[in-house]
Amino acid sequence: MALLIRGGNVLRGEDPVLRREDVLIQGDVIAAVGENVPPPPGAQVLDASRFIVVPGLINAHTHSHNNLLRGLADNWTLEELLNHGAALNAERDYEDHYLSAALGAVEMLKTGTTAAYDLFMAWPAPTEEAVAAVVQAYVDVGLRAVVAPAVADIVFYRTVPGLSDLLTPELQTLVRSMEAAPTRHLAALVENAIRRFDGAAGGRVRVGLAPTIPGQCTDELLEAFAGLAREYGVTLHTHLAETKVQVIHAQRRWGKTIVQQCRDAGLLGSHFVGAHAIWLTDGDMRLMGEAGATAVHNPASNLKLGSGIAPVREWLDHGIGAALGTDGSMSSDNQNMFEAMHLAAMLSNVRHPHQPERWPGAREVWRMA
Repeated sequence: MALLIRGGNVLRGEDPVLRREDVLIQGDVIAAVGENVPPPPGAQVLDASRFIVVPGLINAHTHSHNNLLRGLADNWTLEELLNHGAALNAERDYEDHYLSAALGAVEMLKTGTTAAYDLFMAWPAPTEEAVAAVVQAYVDVGLRAVVAPAVADIVFYRTVPGLSDLLTPELQTLVRSMEAAPTRHLAALVENAIRRFDGAAGGRVRVGLAPTIPGQCTDELLEAFAGLAREYGVTLHTHLAETKVQVIHAQRRWGKTIVQQCRDAGLLGSHFVGAHAIWLTDGDMRLMGEAGATAVHNPASNLKLGSGIAPVREWLDHGIGAALGTDGSMSSDNQNMFEAMHLAAMLSNVRHPHQPERWPGAREVWRMA
């Protein structure tokens, strides 16, 4: 079945401008874009003369498990949000995971997004059933997606510098008794997910790797994921230097930056995606640029959680690929990429006051999306 979208104001091109054009869709392929495209026999013709026609947007960083938690967080830092995560997300079944992912996917489609990179989480750890539920939600809704079960094998409370000293003896004992999921179990879970689900829906749904925060992962897990990325040719996505807490923990644990540790663990490369990437050094950005890595700007989340202002112009200066995301609805309130673009187009202006030549303009932000 062919569909001809007739006479819309089409936004396209490397330097995008609006042109009065037609768009011909045949099956699941955009077959032609231009003026006066002839409709094939039997094609449905849709009059778009009163509309703007844009390419589908790409939400490069989101969390489908957050869609059932919108509005529950206020005036929390990232660390406070993670502190509440287990209580808010635990004990979900297949239907819960499916519903949460489907709600977000529908919202994205209704606001112009046709592809997403989803680092979904489950407590105490992702299961094969949970992966299956999230994958099926994207298959059913029709969105393109990379589904990456976010995992960690170090208890979060052990990654916050100075926290233990502030706890009562009873809480210190409780934290010491906590155990994360075993490293080998997590690596096996993700490898099985790749084998089972990567390429679902005719290639529309892929599976990615998500060591959720490098500081919450053992070196063994990071190196295992680096090996899986090479073996299966999948992408790897992590929360990179999102807060100062993560940066301080990395220096105390490894004696180097998070990006340097990712390089030494074999993670950096063109397949590497670092979400937030706020607290980077010039050396970090040079390493990422040389590796062909990508950073994802999440302006709404960075503002809501008070994490900081991402150095987007500096990313671009160092040759880092720049993408845009909404983050999860618990930390950004929605899955609307137009709002993310709006915020991204303004937020960097504060980072470079009185230097408009350093501000990412509308065209650059559009390319990020």
